[in-house]
Parts: sequence; structure tokens; C-alpha cells
Amino acid sequence: MLKFSNNFRERQYNRYKAEGEFCHPNRNYKDLGGSVQKMNRKIKDRAFQFTKENWGSLLVAMLPIIIIAIISNLSVHFVGTGSIDGSTVTTGTSYSTNYGNFLSAIGAIFAVNLMQVAIPLANKHNWGKINPDSEEDKLTILSSFKNLGETFFPILFTTIAMQVSVFLLAAVIGVCVALSFFYPVAIFLIFVFLFLFIWVLIRLSMAEYIVVDMVADLTGVYSQYKDKNLFYKAVSALKESWNLTRGKSAEIVILGLSLIGWVFLLLVTFGLAIFFIQPYFLMVQYSLYQELVAEAYPNQTKLP
Repeated sequence: MLKFSNNFRERQYNRYKAEGEFCHPNRNYKDLGGSVQKMNRKIKDRAFQFTKENWGSLLVAMLPIIIIAIISNLSVHFVGTGSIDGSTVTTGTSYSTNYGNFLSAIGAIFAVNLMQVAIPLANKHNWGKINPDSEEDKLTILSSFKNLGETFFPILFTTIAMQVSVFLLAAVIGVCVALSFFYPVAIFLIFVFLFLFIWVLIRLSMAEYIVVDMVADLTGVYSQYKDKNLFYKAVSALKESWNLTRGKSAEIVILGLSLIGWVFLLLVTFGLAIFFIQPYFLMVQYSLYQELVAEAYPNQTKLP
């Protein structure tokens, strides 16, 4: 494991050095903390700059996702009055959609699918190559629908496979909770499996993005999967996510923790900041995926 970690850091150092990003002559590339900080800053800066300068168009592109989220949490309250034995009685009933979880999954698919337009556009933005007169260089309300006929079921199948894996692990945690009433040692197992639960979530977190990449040939790394069947793509995406995030779990957690300040901003602004934070977080996810792929396949990806 130590040998692998050193090789990983060396590959990361060589890549950053080739890009001219190491400015300090005495920088020690074996300092994992410094490397993690630099990579996370790069991911967040790239996402923030694009979100700040394209905030309006990003919101428009996310409208289908926002509408689906609103509908999935819709609840209607009906109030009526009636008379019983001369007395007026007021009754009320509430109705909420029974397809909340399903609609949330659909919204998540649209969010993942939007990467086909957002990632290339963000890269063009970083390199100053956006053509404002080109329709391909614009985010529209239909951007999340691009190639949806080809990506919808692969993403859905991959999501189901992920959920089944997570559900099985959650079931084990539930069993440990029940056993903890009779066997105190099970309390320790709860924490062990809870850690495994979070770890597995992180290791599989890139699968949905990878399957879109396979279908749309976004980075050029997974072009050989383009004509494979649905099951093959889903399984391969889960395996590749496991490979991409190998040795990166701690860095992804640190990246997530570094965004906590935005959550406080959300509270301070009584939720109004969500209109910037949500697009920004989405771009952070896209930027993270691009960074992981570029690091794993430095000579194969067609994205800068």
C-alpha cells in the first residue's frame, strides 16, 4: 500500500510539473497534504470561476432538475367545511406525491447528463476559447437533455446497481444495531460498517459520470465502451469508479469538508444562496471527475 501511495504521489507530481503548476523549487511532492490542498484548490477555483461568470445560463440549464425536485417534494393541503347537527365542522387533508424517490432519481440523472455540455464548456472557458455566437458554446434549458435517449437507461441501471450495493451494506448495519442490544461488541461493528458504508459510497461515486462518458465519449478515455450493452457499461463503470478513486478517498472527503462554509452561507441567507451554491457544487463534481480521469489517464484524455 505504501509503495502504491508513493507511486501515486509521484505520478501526481510529474503531471503537475509538466503543466508548470509547481512554482516553488523546494516543494516536496511527497507532502500529501500539500498536494491534496493544491488539487482541491484547482478543482474549486475552476468550478467557481465558471459558475460565477455563467451563473445565469447554468441556472437555466438546471431548470428541468429544479422543477423535478420541486414536484418530487410537492405537498398540497385541502381544507373544507361541513355541517353536522347544525354545527360547523372544518376538516383538512394533505396530499403529497407518492413518486418522490423516483422523481429524485430522474432529477439526478438529468444532473449527471448535463456534464456532457458543462465540462467541455468549462474547459473552453478556462482557456478563453468560448465563442459567444456558437450554439454549441451555450448552456440552454435543453442542455441536460443531450443524448438522453442513449444515457438515461445506462445511468439508471448504474444507479440501481449502486443503490443495491449500498442497501446491502446498510442492511448489515441495521443487523448490527439490533444485535447491539444483546451483544455490546456489535456497537464497535456498527462504526466499522458505517465507515465501510461511507467508503463504498465514495469509491462508487464516479460511476454515473463514467457511464455518461462511455456513451458520449466525453474524455476519449472510454470510447471502446460506446457500443457495449447496457449491463456491460454499468458493471464497467462501477469497476472503473473503483479504480479512479483508489487512494483518493481521503482527498474526496477533504474536498467535501472544505465546502462546509457554503452550507453556513446557505443558512445565513435563509436559503437564497442555493441559487448559486447548487450550480457551483455541481461544477465541483464535474471538475473532480475530470481531474480524476486526467490523473489516471494523462496521455489518453482529450480534455485539457
